[in-house]
Amino acid sequence: AEVATLPDVYLYTVDELREVIQVGIKSRQEAALLAEEIIDVQVGNFMGWIQSLDAVSTIRAYRQQAELLRDQACELAFQQLAAGKPPEEILKLLAHTLTNKLLHTPTAQLRQAGIAGRADLLEAARRLFDLNIKEER
Repeated sequence: AEVATLPDVYLYTVDELREVIQVGIKSRQEAALLAEEIIDVQVGNFMGWIQSLDAVSTIRAYRQQAELLRDQACELAFQQLAAGKPPEEILKLLAHTLTNKLLHTPTAQLRQAGIAGRADLLEAARRLFDLNIKEER
């Protein structure tokens, strides 16, 4: 006990050390819980990213198809411009042609889904195209 009277010397009892240890243990446990939460969030993000890779080839193919249809419609419009047709008429025809070409296959597939009673595909299309509609009969 006399050591505590010396200058620049700190005397800790076993009870005080036990308390310091308990505080350290509690702090590490809280840090571990926080780390687990961070890991859970990041694992969720990573798994979402991994799952999104499945869609990449479909997205790429869909975009390539749309770009091909766009290029075909533009080529027709360029030909008509070169033939001297009015630009307003060509723009209307371009918009109409492109819209019809882009919507043809999905419309046909949705019609087939309706005929086949595939409500799941129709609902997926509503979500995919962000349609807020009521069922029409």
